[in-house]
Amino acid sequence: MKTKLTIIITISLLLFIVVSGFITKKYKEPKQKYILIEDAKITLDTSEIALKNYWISNFEVTNAQYKKFLLFLKESNRADDYNIAKIDSTLWRIEYSYCEPLVEYYHAHPAYKDYPVVNISYKAAKLYCQWLTNQDESQLYVYSLPTKAQWIYAASGGHKYLIYPWGGPHLIDDKGEPLCNYLRIGDIGIRRDSIGELVVNSIRGIVSTYGITEAYSANIVNAYPPNDFKLYNMSGNVSEMIDQDGVALGGGWNSPGYDVRIKSVEKYSGPSPSIGFRVVRALKSE
Repeated sequence: MKTKLTIIITISLLLFIVVSGFITKKYKEPKQKYILIEDAKITLDTSEIALKNYWISNFEVTNAQYKKFLLFLKESNRADDYNIAKIDSTLWRIEYSYCEPLVEYYHAHPAYKDYPVVNISYKAAKLYCQWLTNQDESQLYVYSLPTKAQWIYAASGGHKYLIYPWGGPHLIDDKGEPLCNYLRIGDIGIRRDSIGELVVNSIRGIVSTYGITEAYSANIVNAYPPNDFKLYNMSGNVSEMIDQDGVALGGGWNSPGYDVRIKSVEKYSGPSPSIGFRVVRALKSE
């Protein structure tokens, strides 16, 4: 039975990879833009923080973009930096899930070129930002990971008191479609433990048996509607690193609905298949 289940899941994943190539063609190819966020103020933990003008990428850093960075390091013989920046694709081997095809395909297959890069470290993301700064022909900007205040303000689209970037309190639209990429848990995926507390089943991936609808991975970086700043996937898809090491915001494809709120915090200690990043830039004089 276990062998048969593994074969079924393997075939499903391989079909998903093939179909992804066709699905991607239905979307406009993502065009990166840096969206200007003008001077603003935001209150975090009762403290008011003033934000100076900054620009934030409209989507997460993609596999294709990151691949160019790795190629630069390799061709420049920067072996130490390459070792820091390299992707650990073996992290797709997730407990209770069969994602073996993603180990080989997610970071290499053309179908995934516009998917967010994952399985990299905080130091790798910082190194990527330094590379962007050095590559900026105008020499006007410095690139970095966003601060917590920058990220939350951008995710909120300039509004106050939002739970999710799209404004409403719901994760599903009026057509029954999800508004972001997250882990959807049905009633039969929840049970009581030995002392009567409600818990989520730890065995995952089979909807009919365990009540869980699980995305196999992240989705294309512009797969869902943007917020009012025209920023994609500020909630769900991948949790996004900020300039504080070990802290990512917004939740990802492996997060339940409550954990893809704008202010949802995910702690991490190293590379993860559910954590990526996006870049901000500011004028060097500011």
